[in-house]
Amino acid sequence: MDLCKTGEFLRRLRTEKGLSQEQLADQLGVARRTVSRWETGTNAPDLDILIRLSDFYGVGLRDILDGERKDEPMSEEIRETAEQIAEYSSGEKARLLNRTRRALILGMAGFAAFVILLLLLTGTARSHEILAICCITAVAVMAIAASGRK
Repeated sequence: MDLCKTGEFLRRLRTEKGLSQEQLADQLGVARRTVSRWETGTNAPDLDILIRLSDFYGVGLRDILDGERKDEPMSEEIRETAEQIAEYSSGEKARLLNRTRRALILGMAGFAAFVILLLLLTGTARSHEILAICCITAVAVMAIAASGRK
């Protein structure tokens, strides 16, 4: 897949529809910058977005990947297979993000516990320092946990 050719094709399809990058981004639920990166060939859309673009523009998935119209409609079987792959891929991405989030939370809590224990063992701990560490850790953990919810 030639990302530049695909990006140019996506740009052409968007302009044929009379849409700005911002308008397309709003329709797909992505940032305008993301659309720009697709069109310049910097990044490629995820498979689930490619399928949505294919439907939106009325072109085959293979046309988008090849960066040109071939007038061969995508068969229903290929579409269903691509949708299943996209669904699986999205699920895997979500699981990986959740796993990373949990590891980050555990790491933060472990680091805070280490610092508190170190302060206690060296005899330099003051109650307000320990409270501050606990509060900062709690806020960081809540922020990380909240980032997973939309």
